[in-house]
Amino acid sequence: MKNEYKITKELMKSWAKGFHFNRARNVIVFIAACYLFIVGMIWCIEMYYLFGYEAVYMPEFLIYGFISLFALYIIFIYPIVSYKRSYKIYSQLYDVSEWMRITEFTNEEIIVTDHTSVYKYHYKNIKGIKERKNEVIINMNHGFGIRIYKDAFVEGTW
Repeated sequence: MKNEYKITKELMKSWAKGFHFNRARNVIVFIAACYLFIVGMIWCIEMYYLFGYEAVYMPEFLIYGFISLFALYIIFIYPIVSYKRSYKIYSQLYDVSEWMRITEFTNEEIIVTDHTSVYKYHYKNIKGIKERKNEVIINMNHGFGIRIYKDAFVEGTW
């Protein structure tokens, strides 16, 4: 079976939508960031209404404001920046703006070809498989996944 699709900047940006729910660690960080944002904002609003901008409370106000902004960065900006950085690294490495990713399933292993790079993975290293609407992510033991699309099979079917 063979699955192939073209990787573009827009495609990699779209991967950021599910970033927080890819792994358990990401879910925990997402929940913690949401909690810090809510608590930080409530505390800043409470400090403002109770004390205004008195100089004594300004450091605490700034600390909680910074924590809230950092949590917003983790929730909304970091996933997009992460995939943009990955796209930039790969496009510079391959010296192209778009490339084909071919995933071939043989009897012995999974062979992933990204432009000119070839990676081989044994089936025994599969940790789990997550299926979403049109995409499937094969999670491997070392914390990464192989993404395939159900409608991108050129040999065989999902």
